[in-house]
Amino acid sequence: MENKNLGSIIREKRKALNLTMRELAQKAGIDRTYISKIENHNLIPALDILIKIQSALNVDLTSFFEMNGAEKSLQFHFNQPGNFGKRYNIVIELGNGDTMTINL
Repeated sequence: MENKNLGSIIREKRKALNLTMRELAQKAGIDRTYISKIENHNLIPALDILIKIQSALNVDLTSFFEMNGAEKSLQFHFNQPGNFGKRYNIVIELGNGDTMTINL
């Protein structure tokens, strides 16, 4: 399997939908130059921006991640406890039964 980075994967998905960078940026509510920087590997987007791009492309967030040699299951849980703002929990389940949780 070819090892692709996030920018290449986003470009592939954008082109598959016949969207220009400008159109994707408008759908995601972000600047076109931001999309360009991501696709050209000059910027790694924050999770909130990645979620906007995912929504604009109408794809599952897991489609941005590749894990060689293991089945992947990526779950995103979004919680907003009280007045403390958003809390992101990312649980990655690997095919070998191991899991990794990232709390943001």
